[in-house]
Amino acid sequence: MAIIDATVKNTDVFVRTSTTNPGASAGSIVINNAKLINTPVVVGSTIAVALAGGTKTISSWGQGNTYSGSNPSGSYVQGDIIAADKPSVLLDSSGKIFGKGHPQYADYAVSQFVSVRSKGAKGDGVTDDTAALTNILSQA
Repeated sequence: MAIIDATVKNTDVFVRTSTTNPGASAGSIVINNAKLINTPVVVGSTIAVALAGGTKTISSWGQGNTYSGSNPSGSYVQGDIIAADKPSVLLDSSGKIFGKGHPQYADYAVSQFVSVRSKGAKGDGVTDDTAALTNILSQA
């Protein structure tokens, strides 16, 4: 679960997970830029607290396996992690990741949509559709 740019207010437990045991990858969580107001427990199970809360902002915290480079062996982390770089072009004026509510397509006519499959893309998870998609985008 990834929780990004959240504001949590007056909540006893923000995330209740199946386990808070170090080394157990079940319940993998990343919390990034979360503002807490009167939230005593950020992450906890029915028997333990993995991350205590209060009134503060969590820069970046994670629970679960992390990987580096091409090494297939992960290492378990439960604590502060390095925050991902967020390019400024992806942020709104308050510093949160920009989002636009749905529907983003409300002002488009049906005739303005393109079926990539009808234009040659297979979409089967096996075929390399790069050329078909490039051609479709070039035409658009």
